Amino acid sequence: MRAGGRIEACLFFALVAAAPLVAADWPMWRHDAGRSGQSPQVLADELHLLWTSEQRAMVPAFNQVRQQRLQFDRGHEPIVAGKTLLIGSSANDSLVALDTETGARRWQFFADGPIRLAPAAADGRAYVGSDDGCLYCLELKTGDVIWKRRVAPSSRKVLGNGRMISVWPVRGGPVVQDGVVYAAAGVWPFEGIFVAAFDARDGSVRWYNDRTGSLYLVHPHNAEAFGGPSPQGYLLLHQGKLV
Repeated sequence: MRAGGRIEACLFFALVAAAPLVAADWPMWRHDAGRSGQSPQVLADELHLLWTSEQRAMVPAFNQVRQQRLQFDRGHEPIVAGKTLLIGSSANDSLVALDTETGARRWQFFADGPIRLAPAAADGRAYVGSDDGCLYCLELKTGDVIWKRRVAPSSRKVLGNGRMISVWPVRGGPVVQDGVVYAAAGVWPFEGIFVAAFDARDGSVRWYNDRTGSLYLVHPHNAEAFGGPSPQGYLLLHQGKLV
């Protein structure tokens, strides 16, 4: 992040493996659509450092000193599909693809707003959301845009973190399963919360929920008031339900 006119870089990721390099994918944050954090990969007893990569420090959406509960975008959360490692960034609005064997950059995609959450990869594609209110489907090999869908209801903007972003940023981290990708847009329930399911192949809408924003309900302190979900973090799928 910028401090006194200079850019600070953080050394954040080191790939370790035993030769020969054979590894299972880690296609979503915490591995799978259920965010189980479990992989079938069995590590060797002895690991060797292959390479490191320096990336610009993340710029969290909320002040981390005063707001300790919202930590969803504090650090980098890479995923791996095949021999491609993907890293999203809120510092420069990009998604970077690195070669897992060498650390060399394969491609870099720029959205129109910060990318705060890890993408989800499936069937040779990567799905990533941005504070610009859109969900992007990218070709995993090249980074080319296959389709782009606005999860937000309009292109209306607001000032966020010193720049213009969507009133409904996509901060409900995408999750993909069985040919369907899910994402959520919106932060403030009174402005509306929008949850969508898209066909992973062509981006067509499977369903669109715009009814979970300002709801009159009982809050944790047992008072009734208008409120609703504020999807800031990763969506997951469990027993046929989107959580």
